[in-house]
Amino acid sequence: MGKLTNLNPSAPIADGDIPGTIARDSEVTAAMNAHLATDHPHKQYPTQAEADARYFRGRSQIHTLNPPNLQAGELYKIFFNFVGAKVGDCCLVTPIDVDLYIFALWPFHLRGMVEQVDTIAIYLWNGFTGPLDLGSFQIRALVINF
Repeated sequence: MGKLTNLNPSAPIADGDIPGTIARDSEVTAAMNAHLATDHPHKQYPTQAEADARYFRGRSQIHTLNPPNLQAGELYKIFFNFVGAKVGDCCLVTPIDVDLYIFALWPFHLRGMVEQVDTIAIYLWNGFTGPLDLGSFQIRALVINF
């Protein structure tokens, strides 16, 4: 058992009563100031720049497609510049401001892929049993960098 100390003494505790291994106020203050002055004291947590480089970064663009009349089973492919995209990134594509049924987009398969650095390809495949002409419509392409 250690020494029993009255924590509510009638007189202040003298410095000599405190074990030498316990830091004094001035030592704690100096240690805190040194810690705060360090550029990146917590290496286990990323800085803003490190997190931006490591975690989710997604960018999107809007493009207009005007595919030709596509026969049943025919594939239409078009390329777009997409700065920052690299092979291996995820590319998602969705039509915007379009009623899929009235516009006859429902039998089509719409996909996106990063084909090469800064370039995405949009694939539109006619899964219908006959030819369809969609006319012009807009898509949003989202690239998620990994």
